[in-house]
Amino acid sequence: MRSTRFACWMVMALVLTGCGDLDRLRAKAWLGGMDSRLELAGRYAVGEGVDRNEKDATYWYRKAAEQGNAGGQLILGIRYLAGVGVGKDPAQATEWLERAAVQGIPEAMVRLGGLYLGGTGVQQDYGRASLWFERAAALGRADAGEVVRKLHLAGVVGDPVEIAESYRLRAEEGDAEAQFMTAIFYDRGLGVTADPGETMVWVERAAEQDHPMALAFLANVYSSGLSVPVDNERAVYFLLRSAEGGYAGSQYSLGDAYRKGLGVEADSEQAAYWFRQAADSGHVFAQRDLGALYSLGQGVPQDFGEAARLWEAAARQGESSAQHDLGASYAAGRGVAQDIVEAVRWYRASAENGNPFGQAKLGAVLLRGEGVPADPARSFMWLSLAGDSEEIDVANALEVLRTELSAEHVAEGAELAAAWRERHAGSGGAASP
Repeated sequence: MRSTRFACWMVMALVLTGCGDLDRLRAKAWLGGMDSRLELAGRYAVGEGVDRNEKDATYWYRKAAEQGNAGGQLILGIRYLAGVGVGKDPAQATEWLERAAVQGIPEAMVRLGGLYLGGTGVQQDYGRASLWFERAAALGRADAGEVVRKLHLAGVVGDPVEIAESYRLRAEEGDAEAQFMTAIFYDRGLGVTADPGETMVWVERAAEQDHPMALAFLANVYSSGLSVPVDNERAVYFLLRSAEGGYAGSQYSLGDAYRKGLGVEADSEQAAYWFRQAADSGHVFAQRDLGALYSLGQGVPQDFGEAARLWEAAARQGESSAQHDLGASYAAGRGVAQDIVEAVRWYRASAENGNPFGQAKLGAVLLRGEGVPADPARSFMWLSLAGDSEEIDVANALEVLRTELSAEHVAEGAELAAAWRERHAGSGGAASP
């Protein structure tokens, strides 16, 4: 029988150097490709080319959502509402739907309005419900307009004529929120005669004051061609205005647009610049992705120290990919002094957050007893959990352990893994970021 020492090195090699037969789509997704993440999520959701796996679908929708992708945010919110691939969580649903709604997604606005209307995940608020339905109606959702009409008829949000007049008076005084709502009322014909010209007048006035919803409204108008020809450059212009006004979400999204060449010519230096602006405001995903740019030397001089610093900032906010990358930095002494104890600390944090790479790395160090006492059972546990995701291939490593570890250690590890899955079932388990 081969020695346990040989098994340890075999497992380390399998875990640390190989991802099996990952296709290009998976590779691009792990490298941060937002479109690739959405496509991969969709494939897992319907079982196209892969075994259908709702947890992994939710995992990749979350990754896209965290990058600021409105479509990913919408789908993630819906999944939290329905409990698909993740435990039902109306509060989380509200958070993600609102992020998508702020970016001008009508479906997100309608669903968010419904949550406020029914008091699901949020305190019941007819006013907020009406607000989101009105905004969705302004973007062409006739069903949302009908809900608004019924709310006004029921007398729960007041007389639309009076509300429109109140907004108009405040708008003329320069109130950006009132200007935006006046645009919405003109767009939908709520309390006033519908007037596309007045709609654009007021939304542009609000946008001139960097009102985030107005800027999102205009960006959506130009990117989707709702009432004007599609003009992606014009859409990015409004995103840029918002970013220049200090809105971290737009700064991050603009950086991602430059990185991907969406509406602008791809420019890694500009991507790094806007990621920096957002990262300095504490935007966790900007910190994570800017760290990756420094690690790769894309758009900025390669600087492993700065990469590690940024990953630590994101890791301390609970971002699992950054936790894993920071652990890897400590393990290799790349950008930080080599410290296997710190590496294990961050691998553990990433693993507990459901990151399959963090779980695999933690399982590997537990097997060897580096930076932590050797624990064969828990090594098997974490590698088993990593194997729940198809994003990393640990099948061969697990097979080696089944051969080399005692039956007691394997059985205990399997029980620990099952218990962990049960505890984390409500949060998506291994599919969580």
